[in-house]
This record gives sequence, structure tokens and C-alpha cells, in this order.
Amino acid sequence: MNKLATTYGTAIMRVVELALSVAIAAALCYTVQGGFNISESVHQAVWLNVLVCLALQGILLAGAFSTRGKVAWFVGYGVIALGACIVAIVAAPSGNPIADVPQNLFVTATIFGIVNVLVFILARRHLTCLVLFGLGAFLCGYTQFLYTTNMLVATVVFLLAAGMLIAFRAYAETVQMTSNSSHPLLGKAGVTGTLLPVAACALAALVVIGLIMPLNPPHASIKLFNEYLSYEEEQVKTAVELDQNAEKTLTSSIIDEDLEPRTTTDMKIDNTAPQQTDPDNAQHDEAKNYLSGDYSDVDLSALIDNMRSLAFDTPIPVWLVVLGALALAIVLLIVPRIIVHSVRLRRIASKHPREQITSLYRFFLTRFKKLGYEKPAALSPVEYANLFRSRLAPYVGAQEAGSFDHLTALLVQQQYAEDEPEADDLQCMYWMYRMFYKRCRKELGLFKYTFKHLTL
Repeated sequence: MNKLATTYGTAIMRVVELALSVAIAAALCYTVQGGFNISESVHQAVWLNVLVCLALQGILLAGAFSTRGKVAWFVGYGVIALGACIVAIVAAPSGNPIADVPQNLFVTATIFGIVNVLVFILARRHLTCLVLFGLGAFLCGYTQFLYTTNMLVATVVFLLAAGMLIAFRAYAETVQMTSNSSHPLLGKAGVTGTLLPVAACALAALVVIGLIMPLNPPHASIKLFNEYLSYEEEQVKTAVELDQNAEKTLTSSIIDEDLEPRTTTDMKIDNTAPQQTDPDNAQHDEAKNYLSGDYSDVDLSALIDNMRSLAFDTPIPVWLVVLGALALAIVLLIVPRIIVHSVRLRRIASKHPREQITSLYRFFLTRFKKLGYEKPAALSPVEYANLFRSRLAPYVGAQEAGSFDHLTALLVQQQYAEDEPEADDLQCMYWMYRMFYKRCRKELGLFKYTFKHLTL
């Protein structure tokens, strides 16, 4: 049964790894193609990008998972990539394989081959996944900075998939180090790895789309202008009469030939002359709707306009906004922690009774340390309970059912007498766990507990 569960878990992990790798490779290939003169029939065919990346990533991952045919799979990938490039060179219409024309498929084949290899190499370890996230995010931003079209969907897909891959790789390496493949894949690690990238991308999209893009921040523009100069003439009397048609530029000094030559006219700016700009070269800083379909692969202008009109047509009082913000802050401070406490107790209660007592005892020791009552390593559990009883009593009670003394007695009893805790004893421990936070709020005070609560 354990072997079957292990095999099933390994298969799920490989499928998840393949799906994330394909999503990352397809998003990057689509983005990089936007920087070249690629045929729209190829670039806009999302299904074609996904299928090609699925085939290439499947070959590479099959080589990584295979023990005997590793070399064969990798050689096969090289043959396929090289063959595709050769076919594209032969089919090049202009005879130049690197000509930047839409009909040339050599650039497309090269992008598919290089991007998929880089994604495969960087996705193998947790540290390199972080490098992949940074390089991919820079590549998406750099491509969209240089070119007109913003490929927002591909960027969001990459950020989500890369973030999930980071969490997945950290989870996989943890499982490998513990030599335990029966960990729940869709448990805490899976949920955390999914929600964190989604929340980060949602917050970034809210700031960029809802705040920065509608404001249309000004861009640096170069304005060319003509500056008219006039020359101030200085009359000099000499014994030599100069030809009026001679060019009045330089004369030599009669005092010392080593001196720098001087001009008879000094060039000065005529401030009275009209300054005119070149209408042909002037760049007008006109407001551009970067949310429209002309500059993005997703037309968000209509959605933003509807939201803006709704907000303007329905004015909200300031006091109501302040109250809503305070209520939201209170909810975000309280509700998530309540959910965490409930989930933690449910997870502890699902264990074996003996493991429940050990888990609860370790939990309270960590919380006592945060409250300033750390257990010295030299003290036994009983000595610690006796010496710190008066200081721990306001939080966990003392010498009664459902107190820390009760938990200590159960711990010592199961360690030395090997007795199983009764169901009533476990219910008392659950009650002590629930009362712990109420007692902390009463003992610390509401203000101090609000900040201390985040770590308890």
C-alpha cells in the first residue's frame, strides 16, 4: 500500500512539474517572439506554442526521469531541434536564414529550442528556479519596454507558473531530504505555493492597471529647436585697409605671436530673435491609452472606464471609506489567525494520541519562548512546570484539569509508563489550546496582544 501511494505521489509530482514547465516555456517563447518579425499566424497561435513546448519539455523531462535512456532522450531532443533549424534554413524564402522577415521560420525554431532548454535547466533546482523567475521577469519587462505591444497575459502566466514552481521545487527537495514521498502534495506546501504567487500578481496588477496606467505618467521626449545667433562686430582701426569682401574670421596678435589667435567678432546669442521649433521633428507628448487593444493583448480600457464611471456616479462618503478601511484591517488581522489556529488544532487532533501530546507540548514551549518564558535545556519537563508555574498560570492555568501541569503529567506518563492518553484528557488539552489565546488577550491587554497575536 505504501509503495502504491509513493508511486502515485511521484506520478502526480511529475505531472505538476511538466505542467508548470510547459506554462513557463510557452509564456517565454510567446514573449520573446514579440521582439522579432515573426509571422502573426505563428505568433498568435497560442495552441501551437503550447503544443511545441509540451513536446519539447516532455522529451527533456523524460530524459531527466529516465535512468537508462537519459542520453537517448537528450540526443533525440538535439536531433529534433537541429533538424527543425535545418528545415527552416532550407525553406527560407530569401536565402538568408537570419533575415528578419515574417516568412523566415529559422528564428522561431531557434527561440523554441533555446528557451525550452534554458527553462529545463533552470527548473531542476530550487535556487535555479529563483534565477529563472528573475531572468524571466526581466525578459518580459525588457521586451515590452522596447516594443509597442504589451503581452500582459503571457507575463502574468509566467509569473504565476514561475512562483508556483519555486514553491513546488522547495517542497520536492524537502520530501527528498526526508526520504518520505507520502507527504500530501495538495497540503500546506501546495496551497501556499499557489496562493502566494496569485496574491502577488493580483496586487501588482491592481497597482499597475488601477493606478499607474490610468494616470498615464509623462514620458521623456526630445524636442528639436532652431537657435538663431547674431555676431557682434567690433570696429578696429589699423594702418592697413582690409578688403570689405575679405572673410572676417581670425587675426594674429602683433604683441606676441605665441598668444592664441583671437576673433574679431564674438558670437553671442541674440535673445531678441524668435526661437522656433522644427514641426517635422517635434515629438508631441500626447496621452496614450495603454489599456486599449492597440498597446496590449488584453483590452482593459472598457473595464476601467466602467469601474471609474461607477465610482464617480456613486459617491461614497469619506467617513464610510475610513470605517471600511478600519474594518478591513481588523478582519485581515484577526480572521487569518483564527483560521490558522483552527487548522493547526485539527491537524494535531488527526494524529495518534501519543503524538498529539508531544505536538501540543512542543507547541506551548515555542509560545512560552515568545512570551519570554523559555524552557532552559537543563530542566526536565516537571522541573520546568514547577519553577515557572506562577508565571505560566495566567496563560495555561495551574494544577487543574486542562492546565500545563496536566499536559506535563501526560507527557511524562507516556514517556516512562507508556500509557495511552484517555479521550477525556485529550479533550482537556483541546480546551486549553482554545483558551490559551483568550487568556493571552486578557493578560497582555488588547493593544499589546494585537501585535503579539501575529506571532502566537
